[in-house]
Amino acid sequence: MSDVLMDLNAHYKAVRARLNAGPPPKPQLLLEPAPEPIPEPPVEVLVTPPLTALAAAPMPEIMRGLRSTTEVKDKILPILEKHQISWKDASGKSQKWKYTKCRFEIYAKLSAHGWSLSQIGRLCGDRDHTTVLNGIKRFVKENLTEEEVAVCQAAGMRPVDYWEGKTLLREMRDA
Repeated sequence: MSDVLMDLNAHYKAVRARLNAGPPPKPQLLLEPAPEPIPEPPVEVLVTPPLTALAAAPMPEIMRGLRSTTEVKDKILPILEKHQISWKDASGKSQKWKYTKCRFEIYAKLSAHGWSLSQIGRLCGDRDHTTVLNGIKRFVKENLTEEEVAVCQAAGMRPVDYWEGKTLLREMRDA
């Protein structure tokens, strides 16, 4: 064979070895395992009374059917009590104004606390994000004046956040 063919053959073998992940790895000697560390005594975890009381607290009848965290339940419960509507009715398919008004307020409250439109829609009866957006817009139109909305837009603030802050200040003043 000529030198050129021998070089091509060697090159072919080298490329093929790289493509096939090279020669098999050499067997390694097994080292003796390290001794296990001495286990420390287990740390006793105490359950604080507020957690126990919270777990044992019965869920109000008005909240039956809402499967969510206690943080969300704490946000929604005052709205349901204010409108005197159960969660089942508020998240239902009824288009009566008393139910939609409550639903819109829930949308606005959750949106002000950072929930996405899709998350709110899934929580409130598998509604589309555009339905939630329309509900928030209608709620803002009902509860804020045009001047307040204009101020929010000038300040680069969402009207829902302004409404939430206004509501919190009113609650603090009344308390």
